[in-house]
This record gives sequence, structure tokens and C-alpha cells, in this order.
Amino acid sequence: MACRQSDGKVISGVVVDSEGKLALPSVIIQVKAATNGTTDMDGKFSVVASANAV
Repeated sequence: MACRQSDGKVISGVVVDSEGKLALPSVIIQVKAATNGTTDMDGKFSVVASANAV
């Protein structure tokens, strides 16, 4: 079940390669008890997780 932003915590960031140089697009982000997210073309993502999942 997805939670509303007001019910949880927004987790956001950028996924990059192991050298920290290249953003990785289309990576699937999963957090237990959270909405799933996918990185955009710049590797940026944002998911909402329940307060007890963070």
C-alpha cells in the first residue's frame, strides 16, 4: 500500500556509477513499505516511505 507524502518520509537522491561520474537512468528503486520509483534520465529518484520503514 502506498502512503501519502504527509504520512511518510520522502527519500530522494541520484544513482551514479561506481566511480560517481555517470548518472544511471531507468534504475528501479525499492524501499520496504514504500512506493517504488525509477530514476529519470539524470539518475534522480524520489520515493515516499512510511515513517517506520526509514
